[in-house]
Amino acid sequence: MDRHVFLALPLSAEAKKKLAEVTQTLKDKVPMKKWVHHEDYHLTLVFLGNAREEALNKLKEMLSTITASPLTLEIDSIGSFGRAQKPRILWAGVARNAALEELQKKVSEMCRECGFIIEERPFAPHITLARSYINDAPPLQYDVSDLWPIRGTSISVPQKEFVLFETKVGMLPKYHRKETFQLNYD
Repeated sequence: MDRHVFLALPLSAEAKKKLAEVTQTLKDKVPMKKWVHHEDYHLTLVFLGNAREEALNKLKEMLSTITASPLTLEIDSIGSFGRAQKPRILWAGVARNAALEELQKKVSEMCRECGFIIEERPFAPHITLARSYINDAPPLQYDVSDLWPIRGTSISVPQKEFVLFETKVGMLPKYHRKETFQLNYD
């Protein structure tokens, strides 16, 4: 059976709550069609799409042996993909750091070894907050990056695990844990 799956870093309940509060303030300022359910907030490491069970089993075995450097996510900004005046995606930015880059690279390499076709775009760590600008809404007259609540502050999220999530279309929350992998530190 095929599954729509991805590997991601989960957020703590506290971080999800803080991001949900930020999102509440954004809803009045950025007219988006679909706001992500707060329980679905995560940072995608690798999108796998529809995956065969055999390939997933091989991958799970490999991922259980992964080692990484200690890792903390620092969520520190708001940004968007698409046109600035009518963004396609609204996201919370995660500060780049060597441990995050290293983990994403290792996970991607293991996925390729198991036969998965991995996106070639450069890794852009972010947490999706909303999708699809409301077409008939007036274009934004300001930069969404100015909407981060307090400049110079961040939401700190220590990481101890990463997760294989499966998408359950039509459910809220729609991302469900299929397997959890502990981060074994070097």
